[in-house]
Amino acid sequence: MGTNRISVVLPTFNEQESLAPLLARLAAMADGLSDCCFDFIFADDGSTDGTAAVISGLRELDPRVQHLRL
Repeated sequence: MGTNRISVVLPTFNEQESLAPLLARLAAMADGLSDCCFDFIFADDGSTDGTAAVISGLRELDPRVQHLRL
């Protein structure tokens, strides 16, 4: 684990289709930076599609994922 902590805040609204590919790209980038610890904070601004469920699923796959529902 790195000594630098970086939190990436990602605003979302009805983004269910793009979340998994986005996290895959972010995770690949983060995994390449061994001197940093990352958190990916998905801020769901009241989505009416399956965005919340997708984020919950991503959270189970990657412990760096956090979910904030507004």
